[in-house]
Amino acid sequence: MKKLILIVDDDRMFCFMLARRLSFEGYTCLTANTGREALRFVEETDLSLIISDIRMPEMSGLELFREIRQLRPNLPVIVITGNTEMDIAAEAMRLGTYEVIIKPFEMDQVLLTVKRSLEKSTLEEEISSRQQNLEKPLQGSAIGD
Repeated sequence: MKKLILIVDDDRMFCFMLARRLSFEGYTCLTANTGREALRFVEETDLSLIISDIRMPEMSGLELFREIRQLRPNLPVIVITGNTEMDIAAEAMRLGTYEVIIKPFEMDQVLLTVKRSLEKSTLEEEISSRQQNLEKPLQGSAIGD
């Protein structure tokens, strides 16, 4: 199944460039320019990952992250922030974002972080699925048979 990534940033050109680069790597990308728009995608779409800026009008990246956690607690989120916002970056990590990427950054760094985040998420889903299967009672068997 192709991985679906949502890129959230009020800078439309940044969204376009990042989506284009990720699509070259085989990912399908959606973009949102506000937190509210991003939340609609979270509610209506089976996303694999979100990459979000911290500083946005209407709703900050941290506010968005808190909302995402309410809707989809296991959805990985990568936060992008400027190097002057280290206290906000630390708060994002404390809240459970997968990674914080500091601007300016190398595109290879973003690609590696996306790949690792998706791999980790896939492994966590597999472990959860296997745990659920182990916890299911054995159908049709009884103790002492």
